[in-house]
This record gives sequence, structure tokens and C-alpha cells, in this order.
Amino acid sequence: MQYRNSPLKHINYSPAQLLMGRICKTKVPISADLLKPKVYDDVQEKLGQRQNYNKTYYDHNARNLKPLMPNDNVVVYDHASNQWNPGKVIEPHSSPRSYIIRNNSNNVIRRNRVDLKKSLNEHIDIEVLKELTVTDIDNLIPLEKFGVRIKFRQQLFAWKRDNGYVTPLASTVSVSADPSFNAIENWLNTVPVVLDEVTGSENCVKLDLLSLMKSSVTGKVTIHNYNTHKTLSVNDRNTVSTLIAEFWLNNNIKVSHKEYETAANQIKINFPSEDEKTYLNSKKQRGKLAEKYYSLCKKYRQQGLIKSRYNLKRKAVDDISSSTSEYNDDLEGGESFGDYEWLRYNTAPPNLVYEKWGRTFRQRKKDIAGDVNIFERWPILKQEIAVSLIELDFNKIYPDKNTLLFAKWDQFAIKIKPIYLRDIKDKRCKLLLDYLESPTVNEDSKHYILCINLNALFIPHIIKKGKEKPYRPSILDAQNSFAVHVTDKTYVQTYIEKRKTELESQNRTFQPTIIVVGDSIHNLVSFYVYINDVLYECSSFLKAVSTTFQIYHVFNLKYPSECMQVWQFFENYFYELPNLTKIINNQSEITNICSGSVWKNKIDLKFDNKCVIPYLVYQDDFEINNPLGSKSGVQKLSAVYITFPLLNSEDISKLNNIFVACLTRSSSLEFGLAKNFGPLCSLLKNLEENGIQITINSKPKRVYLILSALVGDNLGLNTIMGFTRSFSANFFCRICRSHKDEMKKQTVENKLVLRTAEDYWQHLFQNDVSQTGIKEMCVFNAIPSFRAADNISVDIMHDIFEGICHVELCQILNCFVYDKKYFTLSILNNRKANFQYHRSDYGNKSVSITVKNLNSNKLKMSASEMQCFLHHLPLLVGELVPVKDPVWACLLLLIKLTNLCFLPSYNENTLNKLQNTIKNHHELYLDLFQKELTPKHHFVVHYPNVIRKLGPLKGLWVMRQEAKHKQAKLYLNNIACRKNVLMSAAIKWQFNLAGHLHSLQMKYQTDLLMGEYFDLSEKVFNVNFDSIEFNSNLLKNVLCCSKVHVCNTKYQLNDVVAINSNGLISLYSIDFIIWVEGNYYFLTKSIQIKRYDKHLLSFIVEKPTSNIDTILMCNKIMYPPTNVVTLYDKSMAIKLKHSFGFQLNLVLKLFLFFVSYLKKINSYILIVFLFIKCSLNI
Repeated sequence: MQYRNSPLKHINYSPAQLLMGRICKTKVPISADLLKPKVYDDVQEKLGQRQNYNKTYYDHNARNLKPLMPNDNVVVYDHASNQWNPGKVIEPHSSPRSYIIRNNSNNVIRRNRVDLKKSLNEHIDIEVLKELTVTDIDNLIPLEKFGVRIKFRQQLFAWKRDNGYVTPLASTVSVSADPSFNAIENWLNTVPVVLDEVTGSENCVKLDLLSLMKSSVTGKVTIHNYNTHKTLSVNDRNTVSTLIAEFWLNNNIKVSHKEYETAANQIKINFPSEDEKTYLNSKKQRGKLAEKYYSLCKKYRQQGLIKSRYNLKRKAVDDISSSTSEYNDDLEGGESFGDYEWLRYNTAPPNLVYEKWGRTFRQRKKDIAGDVNIFERWPILKQEIAVSLIELDFNKIYPDKNTLLFAKWDQFAIKIKPIYLRDIKDKRCKLLLDYLESPTVNEDSKHYILCINLNALFIPHIIKKGKEKPYRPSILDAQNSFAVHVTDKTYVQTYIEKRKTELESQNRTFQPTIIVVGDSIHNLVSFYVYINDVLYECSSFLKAVSTTFQIYHVFNLKYPSECMQVWQFFENYFYELPNLTKIINNQSEITNICSGSVWKNKIDLKFDNKCVIPYLVYQDDFEINNPLGSKSGVQKLSAVYITFPLLNSEDISKLNNIFVACLTRSSSLEFGLAKNFGPLCSLLKNLEENGIQITINSKPKRVYLILSALVGDNLGLNTIMGFTRSFSANFFCRICRSHKDEMKKQTVENKLVLRTAEDYWQHLFQNDVSQTGIKEMCVFNAIPSFRAADNISVDIMHDIFEGICHVELCQILNCFVYDKKYFTLSILNNRKANFQYHRSDYGNKSVSITVKNLNSNKLKMSASEMQCFLHHLPLLVGELVPVKDPVWACLLLLIKLTNLCFLPSYNENTLNKLQNTIKNHHELYLDLFQKELTPKHHFVVHYPNVIRKLGPLKGLWVMRQEAKHKQAKLYLNNIACRKNVLMSAAIKWQFNLAGHLHSLQMKYQTDLLMGEYFDLSEKVFNVNFDSIEFNSNLLKNVLCCSKVHVCNTKYQLNDVVAINSNGLISLYSIDFIIWVEGNYYFLTKSIQIKRYDKHLLSFIVEKPTSNIDTILMCNKIMYPPTNVVTLYDKSMAIKLKHSFGFQLNLVLKLFLFFVSYLKKINSYILIVFLFIKCSLNI
């Protein structure tokens, strides 16, 4: 009864009022006036409003079908038999969307438009078959009957060929497929037909677009549409482009830029409203014509309808070896097979050699990149003319760079001499400098001395010799690695054999080497360059240096370890090579994002030998109102930030170096990613394709900005990349296609289901998010070098510290506190509150843990607090837990996994170690707790693969980007008006950026607190100074500091620092911090290590020594400072954090590139906001 008295939504009258005009009497007391009948006049109006309200939501996905005309052939859906039967339209019915139909049984019936489809089987006879083409067949026969389609196509072509019919061109008009194939199946036979794609001779057949279109059914439709609407639709443009492309293929026309221009002109003549740039927009042959032509070529090759032009070439050559045939298969364009064969057996005349050598450059580049012996494949490189040929290739890679060494040498010699006299301390090198002023020394000898003495300025890198201990080469070793001197030519081969034997014992290769010959250094007469058992003779020492440098770059070789820095100096100073990331890419270890395979592929694909700068794009939503207030979610914003991963560690974490690129409302994302981020992608695409022009030292430089990766949390990445936002979906992972049921127990990455570029597009066109996990196309695919399938970035902050750590620590603590009762929550909280934290961890102390936290599997900790708690947990309760407890082993594996994720660099050994640790941890967790793995556990499984592709995980985490949200909240909290918060925040950020760039200093200084001058000479009388270059006399009056802040790390007195020497850890306590001659040193006391406790993951140590015994330089320290912790058994322990690693400090030029880039891109930020505002009306 109460239900009948309840008002209906949108009508506000109950069913009883609608039926009887009054409410019903119930047990609830009610006024007698309400029980009197009453007439409601507005019921019909409110019912109509309710229907319109429902219609509004229904119409979001509903659309009107195209009307049918009388006598149209249709197929009618029979609900009883679940089949489509042929019929014909008689006339429209008076009812909406209904038609009178005569079916195949000659009965007249009425059917709704949704049960009718227009039939394609209209009057198919001999005349129609003459006009039927490949595209018409593809539209007529669906992909589900692919075999029927191919067989019919082969038979149709055979029939046309036998009867002399010319094959017209096809169109791409998209229509629904007719389920009836009776007329087609009558044509099926097994006659094989294969068309050959001729390599192209003279184009005797000329294109007549109007006649071509009139000869095709779809062409006639396109002409009719243009005459009706005075413009071409997208389908019509595709039809015209496909007609022309198939005309070129059918008539074996070799397509050049001239053919594209001719076709584009004819389109403009026949369809005046069309723009030629749509079909051909540049000399690079881009546009719809080229797109359709290459697409059809690829499609027909895959289906076997045409043969590759390269296969046809090979048939004409019967007398070549199998290796030569394989080589010929890769030749393209002007690199003819005849040129390669000619160069194998001829070395003269020079002009012809140079011409053919230039035409085969592309194949040589492929051979060098592959596993090919370049000197066996190209025997001419063993001849005297090879020096000139190498110079030609170098000039092709770096145009106008091959003579810079000779042009700059004289100026360099004048500038370097005073630097040598001031900075070189080696006695032998000083003696060589005296020879420069001697009149008996020839010019080549002076050049030799100036070059090899560069090794005295640059300290050689440490070299690892297999399993032996690493060592630092001496200056003499570095000089001999750069250029070796022998007194007679007969000793050259002896030196080569000796050097080979030495390097083979170290598992190293013999790199190109300069050999100079002369009875003494005063009189050098002959100069050679040795590589791969070939000895090139050069006219002068500088020519030998130039040839060696060109060999390194033409053959893509690594510089020798001993003299690497000298060759890098030649690369930057003399040759001014533009690619500043080349040194990074040559590293054997994965140290940053440029060491990953994704970045290397981008550079090799398009940006080789260009100055490029990588950047990251981060997207996330944040709330500017009180999240617990009534306006929560109303003003939620979505921000896109840009960061530069190659900045040094001191600058990359500063909020001023995280730049805002775009702002939009979170609610507007439902209108599509393209409308929100499309304008930003256009700007980023322009920066990648055209770069920015800047001036350095009065010289113009063009810098290209390349998108390395999209970063963010899992929800943000899935959103911006177009994947499903639900992590309970069947295929939620953006990295692989594993099913969610498989992920719950997966401990190792399944490489067979990793997403690839081909799979991505196939799944995108499939348009089924439940089967593919892809909801829409990633808008950043518009950037040429970016592919969504390669963007497999992850975030260790959200995956580990805000994900699996909460889940697992709650399980572990529950087990220890309630199941095994090793300790209580009060004991844990007391120890946590009274623990001896290092000063850097004071701000990361977390609140007490409650029973409610453990039951909810969510500790009340931020990511930094969780990191601090996990790091110190073994010291907090370690002695209360038995040594071989399996649950404690799971905790130690989690800590080990976390430490491995923070490594600054990786090689295959560390990656395999990480993979095994992840596997062991996940298996132990499944075994101990009998719980399914969470989605964040699954993302951790992909970490080794992510590192191989995108570099160390520490470069991808987004803790600092999330801190950037705080700036917007501070700006907007001071603004009372929330009418257009996007524009308000953008203007505030612009002013902040302008102030930052205005006050930007190009030179960084160490931030230290000055102290007083002391005489410390008596305190360090036992110090051994042999390990460092230090003058003990400077300690008599030295500046002492209480603290120093270097590279975002603060050092204070009594801090404990660690040194890693050949895998052995040494610990020291800082007693004094001194500033001497522009460098800072730590006067320390050694800390004796008793043992390493694997149960506590800490060093058990003794008290520091009473006297200062070691002086350390800051760059020797590998770990953040820590402190000594006194355990409850009175022993002392030290637990080290993750190591610093080696950070890349970019040169001043690269920093100028950043500044110029920022000034350019931020000038467009407001334009981006205006575009979004106009398109979304926000």
C-alpha cells in the first residue's frame, strides 16, 4: 500500500493518485483532505517530459538508418529461422520507420527498418562482372569468408584475361555485406592466377582520371556525389586515390614524384573544390595517393597477387653465389646490384669507383648494423683507395665535417699550450712539451705530442678485465692506445701481434690504432692506421687522426677505453657532432632512458646524427577543492607535465624544472582524448618534425624534441593511452595480453603475449574492449616517433610503496602479531616512535599502526613514509623474529626487490637477478598466504622488460610530478572565483615560469655553510695521502664547514658514509668537512665492520676509531649518508640505502637547449588552453 502511495520519478504523483485521483488510506494517520479525490491536469505533460528524458539518454548511441526507396532490393531478417531472405521494397508504410516488402515467397509483409538491409546482389550479370574489381570484391565478400574472396578474385582475373577485358579500378565505398553468395559461388574454380609487379620501365600508359572513374561503378558513384554536394567526402577521396593507385599497379607504371603530381593536378581539374595538398603535400611524397599506393602494394604482396620487384631481379642473375643473392635481395632505390658486383672486382678508375660507392651507401650501412664482416663483404676496403672511400661515407653521415680538424688545428695548438704548461704534472709529458720549442722537431712530431698529451689532461676511465679486479690505466697506456710510436716499419707487425695477444687475454678487441714510425719522436716520417689486419698509410699525422676518427663513426665502433675521453674531445671540439646522446647510447650498461632499446630505435629510425633531446609526458588528475567537502569532484582537473630525464640529479627533482604543458577538466575526458590533448599533440609533433632553431656562439643550431615515454600511475597511463580504466577487466594490462585469471598466479613474464605494434592496431580495429583491453586510440600516436605498444612505462611508487607493500605488510604483521605472536602492535609502535632515525628520515616517520589498518590491508602511510618504514623494519623487530622464519623471508625478498628497483644502472646480470627475485617473492607470497596476486603484482613482473626498453625505473617514477599538483592548489586556494580555474591556473603558472627563467643561473654552486679557519695538520698526521692528490700543507689554515649540500644530498658532521671499492664496502664517520682549492674533503674515522647480518640486512660494526685516518672526496661516496643505530642487545648496526650511481651532468650547450625549448613551448600553453576551451566549451 505504501508503494502505491509513493510518488513516481519525474511525475511526482503516486500510482494511486493517477488511478483514483487520491492517495490510499493506510495505517499511518493522515489528513482527511488528502483522501478527497482531485483531478490532476498536468499528468500528460509530465509523462511527456519523462519520455523525453529517457529519449535523451537513448539517443546518445542511437542513429537513424538510411531510408529505402521503392523497388530497392533488400534482405529481410526472419526471426523464426534467424536468417536473411531476399525481398523488394514496395512503398513506405505510414508507421514510423516501417516499409511494405514483397518477400521471395511473393507475400506482402510489413517490416521495421532495423530488420531490413539494402542488398548488394543487384543485377549481377556479365556486364557487371566486367566492371568488378579487387576493392568491389573486398566490399562484397566479408573477411569472414576470406577463402571465398581469394578464390573468386583469382577466377575473375583469369576470366577477364582469357576474354581480353581490361581490369578497371576499384573504389573503397564502405557497404554492408550481403549474406547471399549464390551468384558468387558459381564462379569458384581452382585456376591459380598471380600478377607480377614489374619493376617499371617507360610509362607509356597515361592517366585519364575522368575516363578511369567512368569505367568503374564506384567511380560513377563518386562523380554523382560530387555533382550533388559540390565536395568529396572522406570515402570519396579514398575511392579516387584507390582508383589511381590500382591504375598504376595494373599498368605496371613506375611511380615517381612526377606521377603523383600529374594525378594530383587531374584531381584538381576534375574536382575544383579539392586541395592538391590532400593528395600530395611535399617532395617527400606524402598524402593520400602515396598512402593508398604503398598500402595496396603491401596488401597484394601479402596475398600473393603480386611478386616483389627484387625477386624478379634475382631471376635474371644465374651466375652469382648464394651470399650475393641474399645481398641483392636487400638493395633498394638507386643502389643497384650491378654497382655492388662491380666494386667487388674493380678499384679503378677512381671517379667511377666514387660514383658507385656513393650509390651503395645505404646497403653498407645495413651491413655495418648487422652481423656482417664488412671487410669480407666489401673487399675494396683492403685497398689503398679505402681511405678516400671511408671519407666519402663519413661526409655522407656528417656533411661538411670531414675538414674541420685541419681548419681548427692551428687555433687549437695556440690555445692548448698554456693549458698544458699549467695543468700537466706528469714528468714524461712535461719533457715532451719541451720538444715543441725545438727547431729540430718536424711539424708532424709536434702534432703527435700535442695529441697524446691530451691523455694527461683527461683521467682515463676504470677498465674491467673479465673477472679480474678493475684498474685505472696509466697515462702512458692511454697514450699508446691513442697512437703508438715504433722506430722502424719492420716493428709494426711485431707490435700488432703483441697487442693482439695482450687484448685477447683480457677478452677485448683490437680497436683502430694510429701507428707512427720514426727513429725518434723528433723525426716522425711515416703514419699508419691499423684496423682488422689492414694497414692504411696516411700522408701526415693529422690525416691519420682524421682517418681513425672517421673509421670509428663510419663502422660504428666504440672508442678504446684507455683514451675514450680524448676521442670524445675530438668529437665535440673539432667535429662538433650534433648528437649529444651518442655517448650515452654507446654505454654497455643501462644507465638512463637513452640506454633503452626504445630510444635507440627512435634515433636509428629518423634522428641519426641530429641533435635530439628526450622528454617525458606525465598526466594525472588532482582535486583543488576539499576532498571531504560538498564540492569534492566538481573542480577536479587533469594536468599534463613535461620533464627532461637527462637533467642531473640536483635539478631533475626541482619543481621548477617540471613544466606544465596542458590543463583540462577531468569531466571533459569523457568527450574523448583527441579533443582534450589533440592540440598539445600537434605542438609536440611540430617540435619533433621541425625542431627549434637556436643560436650558440653565433652559430645556428636546430634541436629536435623527442617524446621518450608517457609516465604516470596505472590509471593515468591506461586513460591517456586509451586502454580500459577498469582493473577488473579481462585484459587490463597495457604491456601484455594475459587474461586476468592468469595474472592472479603469474610470477614470470609471458613473452608470447606481449603487446606489439601490429597487435595494437589489429585490436584497435577489432573495437572490442572486453577482448582486447583497448578502448580507443592513443592520441599521442599522432607524434611520428611514438608508438603506444612501446610505451610500457611503470611507476614503482604506485606499484610498490602504494600497492603491494600495503597488502603484504598487513599480511606479514598480522601473522607476526596475532598468529605467531612474536610481538604486539604496541611494541612495534613504541619502537617505531623511539627509533634512532637519520635526520633525512625525520619527515618520513609514520603514525601508529592500528588493528583497523591491518584488517583493511591499508596502512596509513604515504609513499615516502612506507619507503622509510620498510627500510627500517628489520632493525625495528628483527631480533624478535626467528632466523629461518618463512614469513620473514618473504619480507626480506620484498626489501631486496625494492632495492633492486632503485639501482642506478643495470646489466644482464642484475636484470636476471631482478627477474629471479620477483619470481621467488611472488611464489613465496602465493604459498604462504594463499592469496591471489593483485594487478600491481602483475605490473612488477614486467619490470625487467621495462628496464631493457626504457631504462632504470628510478627515471620513470612520478613522485616529484605529483608534488607539482601542490603548486596549483596553492595558486587556486587564494582565488575566490572558480568561474574559469583553468585559465587562472595557467596564468599563475606562466608568471611563475617567467620568473624562474628570468632568475635562472647557468652555473651551479655548492651550497655550504661557512665556518672558521683551523690548523688541522696535527690531527691528520697518521693519514695516508697516497690514494688521493692532496697537499697536507694546506691543512695548516683550512676552512671548516659544519654541513655541505651537494647534488641534493646534505652531509653533516658525524654522518656515516660508505665507499664501494671493488665490491668491498668501507664505512667512515665524518669528523671534519673542509674546503680546499675549490674542492671539499671529508676528514673521517674508519668504522670496523664485524659482519654483515643477512637477517637484519645491516652491517654489525664497532665504534669508530679515535683518530682521523682517512680523507675522502665527495665524488667517491656511493651511498646516501646514514647513522649508527644501537640495537636492543647493545650492538651497533648500520643499514645502507640504495646507491647513488653515476649521474650524467650535461654540458652547458644542452642546458641552453632546454632553456630555449622551454621558452618556446610555454609560449603556446595558453593557446592550448584556448583550443580546449573552444572545443569543449569549458
